[in-house]
Amino acid sequence: MKRHVGLHLLFVIREDHVAELDGYAQSLPDAFRIRYHLDALRQEQAALAIREPAQLCGFTFGDGVLKTLIKDLRTVPVQTREGVVDVVGEFVEPLHLQVVCRSLFSKLPSGRMLITHDDVHAFADVDEALAHFYNSAVARTVRETRVSEGKLRKWFDTEIITAAGTRGIVFAGGRLAGSIDLRAAEVLEREKVLRPEPRAGATWYELTHDRFIGPIRESNHNWYRARSRRIARLTLSAVVVILVALVVALVHQQRKTVQQAQNEGTQRGIPTGEASRTTGASAATASCAGYDPATAGECCLCGAHTSSSTRRGSICR
Repeated sequence: MKRHVGLHLLFVIREDHVAELDGYAQSLPDAFRIRYHLDALRQEQAALAIREPAQLCGFTFGDGVLKTLIKDLRTVPVQTREGVVDVVGEFVEPLHLQVVCRSLFSKLPSGRMLITHDDVHAFADVDEALAHFYNSAVARTVRETRVSEGKLRKWFDTEIITAAGTRGIVFAGGRLAGSIDLRAAEVLEREKVLRPEPRAGATWYELTHDRFIGPIRESNHNWYRARSRRIARLTLSAVVVILVALVVALVHQQRKTVQQAQNEGTQRGIPTGEASRTTGASAATASCAGYDPATAGECCLCGAHTSSSTRRGSICR
């Protein structure tokens, strides 16, 4: 450092981690004396961050459109005595601003340069944009780690988010983060859905922002419902297949029985049609004691065909 007196370093670090950097202050020429506190984006700064790049591309916003969009971005769920309520906060999360603006400008119809309230409602809904961002992160995590999507979503519902609908925190130790594979948590950290929180030499994971809670819960609910419908359709399809198979088996068995009867009739010298009628009659007169299938007359009680030696009107034995 002494040989490169013109070298300057810029560190961007969370305020609660600054103390860990102070131990290296004496190794630097200015000993970290020059410090700037960076706040998150306030309403005016967020409006500037959206409006200026849009104007460079020729887009403009209608009256009050930016204010409405930024108010939605500032809204966060807060736990109160009455439960979880939505409160308009002071700051805008930069990641959420980027996600929502990407959704808006990618879905905006071609040639439309004036952005209206209807456009924001249709293409820049914050909850929908964050839910899509979460779904993409989950899909990437499943592909890279082979963790079950159902298990991953359940982990969010039961560990990352509390039963009260607030942000939870899970301990990462060994190969697990809570009850999930640690690799899944690392991918979700890279995707900016989770963030690590060092505490007393250990690592914990939590959501990057409370605003994710509502979209994640709604996304999981929709996924569970869609899966239930798929299972119901598969179950119904399986039942239909089984019923069709049974019908086919019964028809096949019936045809086999008729064919056997026809073959037996042919061997006895009985015409095929007569053998079929005899088979039908056999089923109807199986309980008739006087019926003799080897003959060709008619039973006096039931009318079934008997032998020629048994005259019409004789009584069944």
